[in-house]
Amino acid sequence: FVKIEQDLLKRLPNRPYTPWCADYTLEPIESHTHTIASPVAFTSLGMRTISYKDPASPYLLLAAELMENLFLHREIREKGGAYGSGATYTPSSGNFHFYSYRDPHLARTLQAFPKAADKIAHKKFNDRELEEAKLGVIQALDAPILPGNRAMIAYAWMRAGRTLAMREEFRQQVLGATKELIAQAVATHLHPQSGIWVSFLGQELLNKEAKLKNPLEK
Repeated sequence: FVKIEQDLLKRLPNRPYTPWCADYTLEPIESHTHTIASPVAFTSLGMRTISYKDPASPYLLLAAELMENLFLHREIREKGGAYGSGATYTPSSGNFHFYSYRDPHLARTLQAFPKAADKIAHKKFNDRELEEAKLGVIQALDAPILPGNRAMIAYAWMRAGRTLAMREEFRQQVLGATKELIAQAVATHLHPQSGIWVSFLGQELLNKEAKLKNPLEK
């Protein structure tokens, strides 16, 4: 794979370019709901955090795995009755999301999201659970790349400046992560109260949930 990447880079044009930019502003987005023909809710809470090149990025990736395995699945799916839930972190963009789907609750779920972050920030997980999270993350990092996608992925890595040395360092940080480093990363960089949530749900469920206090209300 390294040889393919090197050969590809030799064939790419080496011309200077000016990044595109535009002078415009985006309207601020507030948390909101959309009514749909459904008796349940599909909810996501998103927030901007750090990206791939930040030293704490590998720890947020592990934190997402821990939150899903140790808290969100139990609180939202097993206790709350949702079909599924979880947390995802995308290092390339720095976006962190909590989500639930086919969920009979809204307020209860929005309460569970910051509780999951608080649980990890206070190191409420043991060494075995951390080891399992590492295995899950490494499995995703080391997943085989289809031959047809290798050139495209290598080019994307090059454009993002994600060198082989950086990718290897990221992997080693995942393997060497400690409870303290993960807890510190969550406490420093993850603030669900500042995120934006969106929910698609039925009108009847929305009417019922509107009577409950929004736990993320600023």
